[in-house]
Amino acid sequence: MRSATQLDYGSWPPAPRNSSRELLGIPPRWKDLVFAIRNEYAHQPSTEWMSEAEIDRLLTASESLRWILRLLFLDQAGLDPELMAARFRLSQRYNYFVRDAADWQPKVYSKKPRKG
Repeated sequence: MRSATQLDYGSWPPAPRNSSRELLGIPPRWKDLVFAIRNEYAHQPSTEWMSEAEIDRLLTASESLRWILRLLFLDQAGLDPELMAARFRLSQRYNYFVRDAADWQPKVYSKKPRKG
């Protein structure tokens, strides 16, 4: 099983490219977002109220990680990537995430459909 530090974003997640692009947005920017949030929590804890922008950042990262973990577990269980992608696209909750992530973090998740 690959660790998070060994990910090759060209071939991961295991679902077809359209789903991986929806989950990761622009992979280097997604990685930077998750990395920055992790470091903030680990090294700079705050008791201040969060702004809406901060809430959006955290929500985007946590929701994307939930979907990615789901995808990884299903992949490890041996499910067909095409089947997973089809089921994800049928999920209302997944579609809400894809839509909302583009609003919450437009620098990471482009609203324009991507070819692939």
